[in-house]
Amino acid sequence: MLKFEAFFKGLLCITVILFLLTGSIYHEIWRDEGHYIQIAKELNFFELITHSRVEGLIPTHPILLKILFFFFENKITALKFLNISFYLLIFFILLKSKTPFNITILFMLSYPIFYYGIINRYYITLIIPISYLILYENKKIIYKFLSFLFLSL
Repeated sequence: MLKFEAFFKGLLCITVILFLLTGSIYHEIWRDEGHYIQIAKELNFFELITHSRVEGLIPTHPILLKILFFFFENKITALKFLNISFYLLIFFILLKSKTPFNITILFMLSYPIFYYGIINRYYITLIIPISYLILYENKKIIYKFLSFLFLSL
């Protein structure tokens, strides 16, 4: 029975990843998604940090995108690769946590998580630390983080 359960869990994980890859491959880049490509392509690293004040965004996403431009010829592929990598990182963190498997699958297929796995926006970079801290067992750290987050907003 354990072999069948492990096989089923592996098959379910592969299915979730295939859904994400299929959605990302056939997703046409929207104008606001292309805006990140333009920002990362036109500005240097220092300008990305100072320009984030104007945009109101965390500079992590454009900086990581600019680094990926060194490895990818196609800028749209770099953007999709970055987004898929973040989604898979969240998936891996949840699979390695103590969260029940069915909750992990439901969370990864939920609308906001799966949507931002396909739609290339910087919001997915915020989901990683929040999802990890929610699963972290030390409640004091969670309260400190959430307090900092709400005060910074």
